[in-house]
Amino acid sequence: MAEDGEAAAEDGEAAAEDGEAAAEGGEGREKPADRPKGPPVDPGITLYVFDDTPANEGGLYLGAFLVQSVAADPTTGALTLTVTETAAPDEYDRAAWGRAYDAVTVYDRLPADRWLAFSTVPRAGNAGGVDDQIAPRPAKRPEEELAALVPAPFRDELARHALSATDADDQQTVDQADWPALREALNSGQKLPGEAWAELVFNDQVDLDAYLGLDRDGIVEGDGPPAAEVELGKAFELVENGKATIRKVFYRRRLIDAETMLHGSVVPGGEGADEQLLADGLSSLMQMLQRDIAELDAASERIAQSQANVSAERELVRKQVAELTADLRNWERDAAAATALADGFAAEAERVAARLASTEESVVRLGRELNAAVESAVRTIDRVAPPVGRDAATPAATF
Repeated sequence: MAEDGEAAAEDGEAAAEDGEAAAEGGEGREKPADRPKGPPVDPGITLYVFDDTPANEGGLYLGAFLVQSVAADPTTGALTLTVTETAAPDEYDRAAWGRAYDAVTVYDRLPADRWLAFSTVPRAGNAGGVDDQIAPRPAKRPEEELAALVPAPFRDELARHALSATDADDQQTVDQADWPALREALNSGQKLPGEAWAELVFNDQVDLDAYLGLDRDGIVEGDGPPAAEVELGKAFELVENGKATIRKVFYRRRLIDAETMLHGSVVPGGEGADEQLLADGLSSLMQMLQRDIAELDAASERIAQSQANVSAERELVRKQVAELTADLRNWERDAAAATALADGFAAEAERVAARLASTEESVVRLGRELNAAVESAVRTIDRVAPPVGRDAATPAATF
């Protein structure tokens, strides 16, 4: 923005000089009618405000404002403007508007950028030759002046800027070996039109006139084949059509239309109004970006909340896993103890079963021995003392 403001300031200086020249040479002319008295600013107009502090000292573009009302002091003629913003303010705007300024420059339209903005053109009366008096040759401002006028990020672009093919130096000229790569960059959109230019030598005046859209009667005399400076993309088209050849390729800084850059423009897309395309400017893009940022902030908050919930859930699951792991260890310990106890029971059961079988055998054996002993005792008793009434020869009954 500072560059555009400086360009406009230079335009204003040139306009002032032109006004002085007109005043010097217009004594015999009729003066134009006086403008009607009244404020020079009407409500509804958009004004663009720049801080008068130089850009390299922190001067700012303060923004575009819509005038709502105008009040003039009847004594001093000072104007008091009531304005509103043309777009939602951001942090830059709030910081810039929160300061007081000693002086500002106000435009009712943004300054036009032009290649001569940082050049000097001698007045016709001060030029040396006749050609220079008719069309004075511009020259770049000295480096120390550019350093004072232009912020550091833009100086390299100005250093590569050539006012014309004739004045282009090695830094501003493209080697012929690099022409195909530069053309490919233009075709692919990696580079925008308006930066690379070509000095074209046309086959004849007819081809040049056809390119310029001129319809002349007869042949225009000239020294040598006609030449012109053409944007590189168009230059390659003319070369492919056999109309000209390229003599030199050089750089120029791309011109920036500040109003279009800020507020966009309507690009015709067809015959109907519905087919027109709206190219958004920085103001619209800023609003869209601010909405996107707000949406992203809200999404970030939701993600942070989700992360907190997931972290809490993971902590709960971690505790449950720890508890289940501890339970599993206890269960495994209890299972091992139960297994050992069952094995002990089984071994004891085997031992008891073995003792039971032995005991049963002993009982059977002892029973048989008891029966035999009883039978022997009965027989002995019967033999020694048989019961009364029974013949001693009759054997006693056995059990």
